[in-house]
Amino acid sequence: METDRDEKLKDICNTIVLERPEAVGMAYIELDCGCIHFCGVSFNGDPIGKMQTLSGPSDDSPEESPVCLLCYRDKSLNMGRVAKKGLMWPGDAYEMPEKDLRIFIGQTVFGPEYDETD
Repeated sequence: METDRDEKLKDICNTIVLERPEAVGMAYIELDCGCIHFCGVSFNGDPIGKMQTLSGPSDDSPEESPVCLLCYRDKSLNMGRVAKKGLMWPGDAYEMPEKDLRIFIGQTVFGPEYDETD
């Protein structure tokens, strides 16, 4: 369910910002398999911490690997499989950075084509 995913990402973002004071939010890339790669991001758009992965939906059988087979085969982040990318901010909507700063950070992280509708 989409809201469960969003709530989990929001919790992860809040944890990153609490644990890493230099982080102001979280950058994420969701792949077509449902896996999400994420890390903290600074005011300058620099990565904070290492890239981590939240595995997409999987079979609940105990024999299944916790690693997505598609991601395992790719061995690295395959940008050709990106379904969604964006930034997430801790707290409530009124606590978000100004729009110009959000766009600056997004374009620093994802390139000049980034806008908040990605």
